[in-house]
Amino acid sequence: MNEFNPYILLVLKWLQNKDSVSQEELKLNYNAAWRVLDNCKRTQDATLNAAAKAAYTAGTATYAAGTAYDAAYWLNKAKHSLNAYFKLTKEDREAYEEQAKYLNVLGVNNG
Repeated sequence: MNEFNPYILLVLKWLQNKDSVSQEELKLNYNAAWRVLDNCKRTQDATLNAAAKAAYTAGTATYAAGTAYDAAYWLNKAKHSLNAYFKLTKEDREAYEEQAKYLNVLGVNNG
């Protein structure tokens, strides 16, 4: 079984079905991704740092898209950040998309 980045997975789940993730969950995701990014800043691993930044930006963008007036801008920012994350980590985006779809069908969160 794959280990999925929970922050990225939640963003993908929300992009597939905006009703599947509450605004509070998006806010928690954003805050948790910020803590990971803050911890990664202390490392010298540029790829890890960039991947954490992409995950944080995707989390921020989805939270903002759900609350902001300029939702289209933030939605595009989230998608761009996801592309950057998968390019940097070389993780299997299709596997993430399938897992997000599976969670949406089940009606459950990442856990």
